[in-house]
Amino acid sequence: MAFRGQDDPGEMYIQDNVTHPDHRRHGITRALIETVAHRGKTRAVYEQTLL
Repeated sequence: MAFRGQDDPGEMYIQDNVTHPDHRRHGITRALIETVAHRGKTRAVYEQTLL
């Protein structure tokens, strides 16, 4: 899940990203986080925090 900061929309938080054990070590979570991070940058997000 990714969401923008309530006090500052330039902040984005990414949390609770889990890959099923049968699909780990294939870069799924990395690809998801990279995609979310890229989209955040295109939407004026200047700070991203992985929780």
